[in-house]
Amino acid sequence: MKLGEEKLGSEENKVKESLISRRKLLASMGIAGVGLASSNLLGGAGQAYAAESEVQRNRVQDLLALNLMVPVTIAQLRAEESPGLGALYYVQDRGMEGMFRYDPSDQVSADDTGGVLVSTAGKRFKRIVEDDVSAKWFGAKGDGETDDSFAIVQANAYAAAGGRAVYFPGGTYRAHGLLPTVSWYSRERAVIKSNFNPGMSEFDRDFVKVINQTGLTFEGLVFDGNVSADPDAWNSSNYNAFAGSIAFDIWGSQHIVLRNCVFRNSFFSTVRIESESSHITLENCRLMHARGNFGDCFYSQKSHDLTLINCIAEDYTRIGFVNDLVVYNVDYSLCFATNGHNSSVLYGGAEYNAGFWAEQTVSVTYSQCVAENNSDRGFVAIAGGPLPTRTESASFIFQSCIAYNNKGYGFIVGTYEEHHNVTASMNGCASYKCLNGITIVARNTADSYRLTDCHVELSSEGDHEYIGYLILGAPGISPRIKLNNCVTNCNNRADNKFLSPDHMTADIMLYESGKPIIELNGVSNNGLYNGDAAPVFIKTNNSVPELYVTGSNIALPYIQDFTKLSFVRCRFISSSQFIGNPAATGEISLQDCEIIAPTTIMTNGRVQLRSVTMKLSSHQQLKVSRSASTRASATEFVQCRIIKNITDSAVEAIKLEDTGGAGSNVWFQHCIFQNEGGAPTSAKAFIESTNSDTKAWFDASYSDQSVTSAMKTGGTLSTPVGLSLIALQ
Repeated sequence: MKLGEEKLGSEENKVKESLISRRKLLASMGIAGVGLASSNLLGGAGQAYAAESEVQRNRVQDLLALNLMVPVTIAQLRAEESPGLGALYYVQDRGMEGMFRYDPSDQVSADDTGGVLVSTAGKRFKRIVEDDVSAKWFGAKGDGETDDSFAIVQANAYAAAGGRAVYFPGGTYRAHGLLPTVSWYSRERAVIKSNFNPGMSEFDRDFVKVINQTGLTFEGLVFDGNVSADPDAWNSSNYNAFAGSIAFDIWGSQHIVLRNCVFRNSFFSTVRIESESSHITLENCRLMHARGNFGDCFYSQKSHDLTLINCIAEDYTRIGFVNDLVVYNVDYSLCFATNGHNSSVLYGGAEYNAGFWAEQTVSVTYSQCVAENNSDRGFVAIAGGPLPTRTESASFIFQSCIAYNNKGYGFIVGTYEEHHNVTASMNGCASYKCLNGITIVARNTADSYRLTDCHVELSSEGDHEYIGYLILGAPGISPRIKLNNCVTNCNNRADNKFLSPDHMTADIMLYESGKPIIELNGVSNNGLYNGDAAPVFIKTNNSVPELYVTGSNIALPYIQDFTKLSFVRCRFISSSQFIGNPAATGEISLQDCEIIAPTTIMTNGRVQLRSVTMKLSSHQQLKVSRSASTRASATEFVQCRIIKNITDSAVEAIKLEDTGGAGSNVWFQHCIFQNEGGAPTSAKAFIESTNSDTKAWFDASYSDQSVTSAMKTGGTLSTPVGLSLIALQ
């Protein structure tokens, strides 16, 4: 008796009745839809079961219980010689479960194990497919030992023919040479692991490669490049001596989605995107353990419109996330890069560690991203080199990003070539425990950088230079840089490097930055300096800035040169201020400011103090020094209040030091000079002018009568016309 004949009956009328009832029942139960009940029991290859849901399992049990389907093994089907007319079979082999039907019209299809089974008598049994294609249908074992390459290729081809996806049940599939042309997924976090072993210091990029595809999704899978083990001790001969595969490679493809996947254990990149790929999305993915000189978790070049959401890169020997060589329109959101270590630069190579690195790249946005515990850099976003011709300016946006414990630099933003303009903004970003918090590399006059509500906490480890905000540039250029409500914290250091012109340590350092136009609004220091509230230390070196500072407590230990300095509502506190040099010609103005520290201004340009209060100790003074006769560039004190305890041992509050032959002009308008101690003195004055040719004019100004002579000119004490002595005690 033929297999299944005892269930279906032998008489023709019973067969017909059975077919009619079977069609009605199957259609009503939703098994393969109406098509199954109306067209020779699905004459073509349809979909395939991925993993039976509870509803599907119940349907199968119902069909078996009603004797409408025959339970068999693959071996039994392959041994079947005379299948019953219209018979349905349910294969029960583990991992290959599913319904098959006999197709008497097919005499040529080959047995592929998964979709078509051919009996010894040449009978073709076709799988009735309803969802997606399981890799195990085609003989994949997923046991971590068997080479499943051919089975996966077969499953992919079968799925492509039906326009379906490939499903990987739980397990570890050893494979190589995989070229997906349909979507792949797993519900049980199946592992696909490379079984190719190239020579040491060789990398393989033919493990899983998506080439010239559109609209594919990969979800819930683990892709393992099977990289060789780390050395016991890293050195110059082994930092790049690895063997393994790139875990996932995308070439020339569009609209690819990688979701809820893990990419790990690669030589070079765990995920690599190249060759004009576009609209690639990584969502909720984990990329880890990338090795070698170019050990990146994520790498892209010559591609565009890339989106990464809630992805993690960890344990890499170069960079967590890389965009390089003509990449544009990249969005990172909620991404995390951690534990970059053993970069090649430590062993004679040229590559640094970083969490995020965009180079020769434009239009990149980082939102709520974190770079942590990288040995060299946190975030790097640099234009330069070949850029997309469609762009005139590179744009970088950082929103609420954090760089933590990245040793060298928290953030580096800018360009290394002078013909690439950059527009960058940073909002609510923070750098903690780095030697250099935020570095701006501005090399073009058209460059624009805006930092708002950013926070830098400088590291306190070892004997290093520490810089909160470092601004670099190029000779002669004038980019625009603006810091609004930005904060530093110097971690309670009493470090004399802050005060020394020979050291770069500062909260804000302008180093070889050309002639930048810089606005600092409400910048502050939350730390302590020598036990007191710390000011914002600002320095320059080989820079000639146009600097505007508003609403800040500042210290200017060394401003070497400047085009223009403007301070509004600022307090000059802590230590000494030193501004300019004998050859400087820049203008400086202070308005509504307070000076409570010794200050030296050296310039032959205009100096204006308006509504400034100076409260100086006995040995502190404001010195205005000029090296040339500057009748046209006056020094102006307007509505200023000078408070100082004038004693016989004290220095004058203001010193006018003109070394030019003709001196200079100085105006005091509506100023008040107050002797805080009140002790009378006839030996000291509030103002000293070292050059008898310097002309000082006073208008509606008042001096404490306890100081008999308010001004000393060339050693001679006097009370100038326009300065009235009154009792201020």
